[in-house]
Amino acid sequence: MINNMNDPHVERYRPWMPAEFASPLVDPVNDWVDLSDGTTLHVHRHPAPDEATATIVVLHGGGGHGRMLAPLGVLAQHLGAEALAPDLPGYGHTVVPDRRAVRYEDWVSAVAQLATQVAVPGRPLVLVGASMGGRLALDVAHRLGPGVVQSAVATCLLDPRRPDAAAVVAKHELLVRFGFPLLQASRRLTDRRLVPIRWLAPIDAIANDPELAHTCATDPLGAGVSVPLGFLRSWLDHDPGYEPATFQACPVVLAHPGDDRWTPLEVSRTFLDEMTVPTELVLLDGCGHFPVEPGAMPGFRAALEHALRPVASA
Repeated sequence: MINNMNDPHVERYRPWMPAEFASPLVDPVNDWVDLSDGTTLHVHRHPAPDEATATIVVLHGGGGHGRMLAPLGVLAQHLGAEALAPDLPGYGHTVVPDRRAVRYEDWVSAVAQLATQVAVPGRPLVLVGASMGGRLALDVAHRLGPGVVQSAVATCLLDPRRPDAAAVVAKHELLVRFGFPLLQASRRLTDRRLVPIRWLAPIDAIANDPELAHTCATDPLGAGVSVPLGFLRSWLDHDPGYEPATFQACPVVLAHPGDDRWTPLEVSRTFLDEMTVPTELVLLDGCGHFPVEPGAMPGFRAALEHALRPVASA
């Protein structure tokens, strides 16, 4: 059993958490979920104070892990819900059979299996995704089918098949123009090669506070890890089975950081505007891409409250 309270890799994020969340309440229970491919998924569970009114699954993005999003788990608790934040394959304390074989499809499958296991009949299920986890939330909701997920909340909506989205996730323009096509053409040679994620993505833009950005970039459970090039290639190649206009799984709330210097609002707004399901846009004031600053919490609370409303009134 892992004691996150004594884990220096997660403890060092506390200085940036809102004061009301830097308390024992923020320390989750550690759960483990066995998946069909042999992965042992580590899940940070924030139990509801009383009987849970909803289940909220919180998803990190590339270079993250579930513990980094603890304030969102505490927000869920304040709303009477239970929150579960998994360490997605390749990150955190999750154990995978072969690190070099992790692909984006493994993320979709892992979250779909977790959501299926924790779903309770009659209890709303909401998926919340930060950064790359935002699109992941939609991909999982689509896979589970209409009526399973009540709402999806995303801090950004990126379709890597679109040039404007691919451009913001890459560290250099040359990677978009030449590196990505090369990955697709040489997959048999490059898919299993591990490279530091900071070589591929502009991790220094993950937070507007340079010290927080450095903390993220050097976290050996998150952005400090190396990832297989096949994961990036599979994300770029991934066909989710829908376009924004044909997504029908659930309503969508875009809770976008107000001062995001990595993924501009316009990229996500274009995606959102094309959707035909009920949508809502909430701006998170005073925060960058990694939305843990105090100013983000009121907006995030509003986004969660909207996502938890009965679907009939959405």
